[in-house]
Amino acid sequence: MQADTILSGGVIHTMDPARPRASALALAGATILEVGDDAAVERLAGAHTRRIDLAGRALVPGFNDAHIHLWKEGMLLSQVNARPAHAPTIAALVEAFAERAAAVPAGQWIEGRGYDETRLPEGRHPNRYDLDRASVAHPIVLGRTCGHIIAVNSRALQLAGIGAATPDPPGGAIDRDARGEPTGVLRETAMALVRSIQPPPTEDELARALIGAGRKCLALGITAIGEPGVDPRTVAVYRQLDAAGQLPLRCDVMAMTILPNGARVPQPAPWRGHLAKCDTVKLFSDGGLSSGTAALSIPYRNRHDCGLPRFPAAQLADEVRLVYGAGLTVAVHSIGDRVIGDLLDAFERVRAAGSAPAGDQPRLRIEHFGLPNAAQLARARALGVMVATQPSFLHDIGDTILFHLPDELVPQCYPFRAMFEAGLDVAFSSDGPVISDANPVLGMQAAVLRRTRSGRTIAPEQAIGVEQALWAFTAGSALVSGEGARLGRLAPGFQADLAVLSGDPLDTPIERLLEIECHQTWVAGTLAYEHA
Repeated sequence: MQADTILSGGVIHTMDPARPRASALALAGATILEVGDDAAVERLAGAHTRRIDLAGRALVPGFNDAHIHLWKEGMLLSQVNARPAHAPTIAALVEAFAERAAAVPAGQWIEGRGYDETRLPEGRHPNRYDLDRASVAHPIVLGRTCGHIIAVNSRALQLAGIGAATPDPPGGAIDRDARGEPTGVLRETAMALVRSIQPPPTEDELARALIGAGRKCLALGITAIGEPGVDPRTVAVYRQLDAAGQLPLRCDVMAMTILPNGARVPQPAPWRGHLAKCDTVKLFSDGGLSSGTAALSIPYRNRHDCGLPRFPAAQLADEVRLVYGAGLTVAVHSIGDRVIGDLLDAFERVRAAGSAPAGDQPRLRIEHFGLPNAAQLARARALGVMVATQPSFLHDIGDTILFHLPDELVPQCYPFRAMFEAGLDVAFSSDGPVISDANPVLGMQAAVLRRTRSGRTIAPEQAIGVEQALWAFTAGSALVSGEGARLGRLAPGFQADLAVLSGDPLDTPIERLLEIECHQTWVAGTLAYEHA
């Protein structure tokens, strides 16, 4: 077979232990034909073979962001941008919403996302009275960057029927003032009180969001993503775009069976298309560290509570059993050490019961795995648990995590070295839009430096090397998504998903790693992005 394209003239990091480095690579159709030295690959050239000179650049497997909310990233393109770089004060937030309110009809819902109260000079959450200054004629929803807290205005509270007599729902909290009146800040499951009445995006809006965010990923060298937790409509839009050839990149779609509004929906029927698949259900067991809602074994710093478990342990075990018993991969958001223990108990029960259909056992995934202790790491390895975690958290929201986290738990905060030393399959990811920059190169740098925005270091003994971080963003993510036999490596027979980088991440000083840009991105043997 002759090569359609040959890339040579640079360094190639294959992530294949049989041949870690090479100087040339040949593509034929959607797959890799050969990887090796120039002479071996050149023998596959034909009269019409296209040659690409890497000119000293680096070629790596396409990055795989194993946990990024692609549709939410896309919706941000049309929502109010509430990130600190765009709205650094509460007054600026109010102004941004007021500008949007002046441009849309009265009564239309307005949504934004990205604030972080620890980075606002006021040092507090925006509340209903702040947002009322933007508009009382429009329901306003402002999401915290983490996605676990929203602030809403009085109009939204009124439409949702939330008042002083409204009880906190299980697994959630309604912030109240000294008179017992809701402040407009809703945490965890309390968000569903508003989300259940808020009009969802249309299918056309979802499609535009997925395509737009997918193209942004391509510009970062990302060729595959894991979409963690979407409703049946969004699953259907993914499938329609895939069937129409409109998805820009590969998508591992994880469905929800419990929606953000609290409603239950049936488990998905597994399917695989051209670039997308769905064989996983995403569940929640707690909240987030930066929001102070992850469920800990000890109280938060300067607080008396330990966070918000989403379910009692027995119900969490039942939810896991239902998904596992259907033969679907179970992926559970679990950050705090308390719920990690509950989740491992649930995983142990389903493994011991053999409740899955005949054949291969479904994968067990933990999303985030923020505070595992040594015993939990060992249990996870024994159970064959896979992990999708986020090194960029340490940079982007690390200061906020340290604001909340008790000193006793800091040494086990996102312990990447311990995860690898325990023998776990580890995928790296961004969890965008929880963080402001989904660039995998930033994630690699954060895994090595473990440094916050302000320059503080979190558990430096848990740092790993750049090559291990690159593995986790490529081969590791492919393994965790169940695609390790066809994605994540540059080897014959693997899918031709590639990223051409301006520099070699393994030969660039760590402080200068972010100078590396993506110059080309290939998906299934097709050039999908090229730097202008």
